[in-house]
Amino acid sequence: MAKNIREIMAGVDVISWQGLSEGEVRAVFTDSRKCLPRSLFVAQRGVHYDGHNFIANAIASGAHFVIAEEECRESSANVGVITVADSQKALGIVARNFYDNPSSKILMIGVSGTNGKTTTTYIIESILQSAGLKVGVIGTIDYRYGGKSVSAPNTTPDSLTLNATLREMLDASVNAVVMEVSSHAVVLGRVATCHFDFGIFTNLSHDHLDFHHDMESYFNAKRYFFLNMVDAKRMPHLSINIDDSYGMLLVREKLPEEIVGYGMGEGAGVTAKSVIFSLGGIKADVVCRGKDNLCFPITCRLIGEHNLFNILAAVSATLSLGVSPEHIQEGLANLRNVPGRLERLECAEPMVFVDYAHTPDGLERTITHLLLVKKKRLITVFGCGGNRDRTKRGLMGAIATAKSDITIITSDNPREESPMAIIDDILGGVGAKSPRAESLADLTAGSYIVIPERKEAIAAAIAIAEVGDIVLIAGKGHEKYQEIKGVKHFFDDMVIAREAIKNPGGAR
Repeated sequence: MAKNIREIMAGVDVISWQGLSEGEVRAVFTDSRKCLPRSLFVAQRGVHYDGHNFIANAIASGAHFVIAEEECRESSANVGVITVADSQKALGIVARNFYDNPSSKILMIGVSGTNGKTTTTYIIESILQSAGLKVGVIGTIDYRYGGKSVSAPNTTPDSLTLNATLREMLDASVNAVVMEVSSHAVVLGRVATCHFDFGIFTNLSHDHLDFHHDMESYFNAKRYFFLNMVDAKRMPHLSINIDDSYGMLLVREKLPEEIVGYGMGEGAGVTAKSVIFSLGGIKADVVCRGKDNLCFPITCRLIGEHNLFNILAAVSATLSLGVSPEHIQEGLANLRNVPGRLERLECAEPMVFVDYAHTPDGLERTITHLLLVKKKRLITVFGCGGNRDRTKRGLMGAIATAKSDITIITSDNPREESPMAIIDDILGGVGAKSPRAESLADLTAGSYIVIPERKEAIAAAIAIAEVGDIVLIAGKGHEKYQEIKGVKHFFDDMVIAREAIKNPGGAR
């Protein structure tokens, strides 16, 4: 792929342009080490690195054009240096132009909210595939289409990666893309030049306050996406969880014809009745109020009330997009599981589940459902990530110890923090009614123990579990690493749990 620099820069606010003013661009990069001859390098200021310090490297590698936020001494007659006020904003426009605006040529469904985004994208993918569409997914676990899968470094990729990925999907004849849209992506402009046909709001609860600082700012990021970045010409173009208080705030700002509300409360356009929850999945009748007054049965292997909401979100969206109830039923029945989302280990007893719950609301919902189906005790293993929102740690400690029969507090991804400092924050929320045990033998109903090493904690939970118990391993879900001091070490909760089942002698 190659384009003229003037075509690529269309729509970018340029402050100055030094040196080379015409020429062909064969690639766009934000990493100077990847630059090739006749490429464009966009210098961005990041948390750890400033791309402006690597402009000379980019030029040495063959970059013919540079976009920067300051005039550069590296400019010459053979290199074009384009100065802009905001490199990140410019990158979004450049990426869209270079890849021929791929999001405008494909059905784009954006899913945003605190919890449920990943599962909802999996459900929609299965439904659309049953309807005969070729589907691409961009989300927390991976970016995938047509049997190809790339691990996701971010829930929502940067604008350059996003447009390049969408271009690849379009070239591979993908009909529809289901994409998780994080609040970070909205604030940082990663999706600013992306076209969305449909938006789904799942819920909003305590998370990411290290980035947003307060719930109002967090909500405003979501609000901006739904009110300003989803195509208003399609009716309806938003599915909103009306059982969520923040969802109702969104509803009040839109016209009735723009929205399909889903949930279990009064006024939901898509709801469910005759619901049966079990460890085998969910059975229910989906009811669609309105001009069609549809009612049809569904079965799905996903478990838990929160997954009923994810199903309703997906059903409300796909019905609005013209998918038949028959294809919706087929898609739901075909979906086996979602990696790391209440994923059950393939063993009879004890029942072991791995879940990505890493927010207070997510942990509480998961524990609450498992309490409804447990036969004996619920043993919860969890920790909190380092260099992230500290305010949720104590809340999660309070939820886990108050609701679980036994809690094992451990490490998650400590990143640059001390694991014990994180655990101390968790313990700050534990109430006096939850006694601390110093050994596994001392554990009693409602008590907890601290085992900092996650592998040891998982092994301990499985070692003490009896027939009829449920072991919940929460926090990391699908992740296959543990990040410590900038290094990602292989760590997969499912793998560790399987080893503990096979070799039960590892607990202290």
